[in-house]
Amino acid sequence: MVGTGIKKFAKENNWQVKNGIAFGVYRGYMMSMQEGAGWKSLSIAAKLENEDAIKSAFELLNDKGIMKEYRITDSQVSATSVLITFLDNPGTMKKMFAFMDSFCDGLDSFGAKGAKYCSSCGQELYGSNAVPAVMNDVVYLLHESCMNKDDETMNNIKEEKAKEGSTLLGSIGAFAGALVGAIPWAVAYYFGWFVGWFGFVIGIAAKKGYELLQGKESRAKGIIVIIATFICTFLAESIALMVGMGIAWSQEGIDFYILDVIYSYFYALVTDTEILMSVLTDVALGLVFAVLGIWSVVKDIFKTTGKKANRFIRLDK
Repeated sequence: MVGTGIKKFAKENNWQVKNGIAFGVYRGYMMSMQEGAGWKSLSIAAKLENEDAIKSAFELLNDKGIMKEYRITDSQVSATSVLITFLDNPGTMKKMFAFMDSFCDGLDSFGAKGAKYCSSCGQELYGSNAVPAVMNDVVYLLHESCMNKDDETMNNIKEEKAKEGSTLLGSIGAFAGALVGAIPWAVAYYFGWFVGWFGFVIGIAAKKGYELLQGKESRAKGIIVIIATFICTFLAESIALMVGMGIAWSQEGIDFYILDVIYSYFYALVTDTEILMSVLTDVALGLVFAVLGIWSVVKDIFKTTGKKANRFIRLDK
């Protein structure tokens, strides 16, 4: 998505807006911008030809002072591109413009190759043979032959990877991981705290569990992570409530087994509407926090497993 601020910048700098992305050459580098709820992103196609250059760019973007000054929340550096995400608040566009000029100075000092060179082979581009194409939110300029060759290679890798793994084993791993990740949530809930980023912990743990058991890399991965997070959030809150029940019974001198607590808890949910509504209200609130926590995780999964992931999309047609 492209808002008015980015559209204005694009018009002033003769950029194009297509496929929800504003892109064009600035300071000798092909760049692109887009935005969403609470964020703006900037991609720069820059060929960094050695490890020292990549390391220098990484260290610059992860400098705490620079991150704070320009509101950078995330960055990715590769041998062919840089992708930066900014926190979107009033004044962010000005911060981005200032960052672009400053970072371009850095890229120049690292010896990066810009828009005059193919992002794939590194050889010079000549006018009509420069093809703009976007892959994974980064717009590149390439020779058409290089784009086709790389796209075919990436697609073959993607198809081979899609044949590997097991959705069933991945599901087991996701639920196991989510259960482990839900422990901090259960502890916090027991003490009456709602810690939103614990939902992120559950989602990350579910994703990691799926990957550890070599689950299939497909869109099902994202759906499974969501389901595992939701169920384990409910279980975490239920366990916290049952622990509270058990402690209360112990303090009253009541002898019981664990199964007694579990049975009494679920029996109360079925037979007492007031208790059920109270628990459901807390669970609903917990799920809101969980959704907010795992949104970025799930978005990343769908982005990396979707049909357009790791594929070039031409922007000149």
